[in-house]
Amino acid sequence: MQMNPETQAPAGQSKLGPQTSILLVILIISAILIGLYWRSRYGGDITEGDSQRMTADINNVYTSETINPSNGAIYVSGFGFPVIMTFISHLTNLSVHDLQLDSPIWFGPLILIAFLAYRELLRSAIAALTACFLLMLMPDFVFYIMRLSHEKATWMFALLLVYLLARSYRMTSLRAVTVNGILFYLVFWAMASTNVFFSSTLLTATAFSFVACQLLLRLNRFIQFSINISVITRFILITLTGFVVIYSVIAYIYPPAKSYYYYLPIFQNRLQTLFIGEQSTQIISSAGIAPALTWRSSLTYLLLTIPQWTIVLISAASWIAIAWSLVRKKFNSQLLLIWLLYGAVTFQALIAIVIDTGGFLLIENLTVRLFTTLALFAAPLASHLIIRVLTTLMNRERRVQMLSVVALTIVVAFSSLFMLLKIVNDPVVSNLWIFYLPQQVAGVAWLEDHLVNQQVYVDLFPIKRDAFLFDNPTDNQTLNYYFSGSTESINRFSYILTSQITQYQANLTHATLPMTVSYDQIYDNGDVKIYRFRPRNPFQQ
Repeated sequence: MQMNPETQAPAGQSKLGPQTSILLVILIISAILIGLYWRSRYGGDITEGDSQRMTADINNVYTSETINPSNGAIYVSGFGFPVIMTFISHLTNLSVHDLQLDSPIWFGPLILIAFLAYRELLRSAIAALTACFLLMLMPDFVFYIMRLSHEKATWMFALLLVYLLARSYRMTSLRAVTVNGILFYLVFWAMASTNVFFSSTLLTATAFSFVACQLLLRLNRFIQFSINISVITRFILITLTGFVVIYSVIAYIYPPAKSYYYYLPIFQNRLQTLFIGEQSTQIISSAGIAPALTWRSSLTYLLLTIPQWTIVLISAASWIAIAWSLVRKKFNSQLLLIWLLYGAVTFQALIAIVIDTGGFLLIENLTVRLFTTLALFAAPLASHLIIRVLTTLMNRERRVQMLSVVALTIVVAFSSLFMLLKIVNDPVVSNLWIFYLPQQVAGVAWLEDHLVNQQVYVDLFPIKRDAFLFDNPTDNQTLNYYFSGSTESINRFSYILTSQITQYQANLTHATLPMTVSYDQIYDNGDVKIYRFRPRNPFQQ
């Protein structure tokens, strides 16, 4: 492979100096502060369906003292995160509920691991710091780290894998390569144990990278691409060994993960429908309707996510620029790994968009799930191009330098604000709120104490039921049936729980709430009221 000396990282550029160390500490503290903001924005009264279910899964592992409880809630995609949280709970003597509420501060250690991985990929400490900062500005990545799910641990493992993989390419000692390889497969086993879906996604990306290497070698006479055979061999070994690890987790270590196979025949049948045309499918992707439903307007959603999509577009431009340097025979071999992996995860994201749009799986948010993977590799590639542009601007006249600094400061300030507003679904911009009030939980608790097997309307969104189960993680199921959503048609529920917040949300979204004209009020705690359907004959008493 021919390399342009001007594009190689200067010697020692990847080393940590005093200023770089200070900037890294500032980034880590900022990430922790973002976690504390999430924790304190609503006084800790914040949850949603996945967070509530994960908390119940962890609590079940904690109380049953096994990774595969025979009864109760269980996370089918992996046991790693419940085991980690159970261990920390025993170590600190803190409850699972409190540990979950404090888990967003994991964002700090994640940024540290991201810096190590990006420094190995880019061979530049400054570029790695910039990449970490860009990662912190993408709300659709930060949200999934903040919420109380497995993803904070999953992506820590993923970044560790990238770090070990990138580090291995510069090793020449057999002992160092062996130790690094053992650590790599141990971390991959930990990631597969935490979530088989995301681990297989990352593994598939390495397989695509191997295929890309083969295609580039076949185009050798046009671009004069060459690569060490050890790189290709490593891709093959990682792919084959990784799939063995995933299979062993699913088939032998954690049987609940076999539900992962459930989607394979569904996907096959939907592909057959797509290409043969046996029948049309009209499934609307949740990704398509979410902006209009969740946010005050589509324009609001666009403004909140402009910085994020700008970073993605910059990363795409950077990938194209590197590809063009390959054609011009000025390719920087130090960027090979990030270039291959970014192309692979982008290809996966495009497939996810097709799947979501066509409804080929029962999972309707595959694009959203894979965006976190794309964000991990978009940040360093965007950083590479941004650093080059800023270096050019800083070499211009002083007026250009000052304008660049002012513009950059404004962009960073607004991007940070938009990120904070979006990750907490702030009521200023959002219609789908993920906070709750103690009075709402008290209302559901009263229903659970006094009723059994009754149909109860609770909210436009199931936040009240989720909040009750989150505050009471030992209760895996509720005693009553709770319904939510807009009631466009006339529906009769045995009981209706309503609150001032629900009425305000209904006004914002133009939703229809059930009428309480034929109901008697039986409960009022100041914010929440409960109504019972008025009996019309003795059999309805």
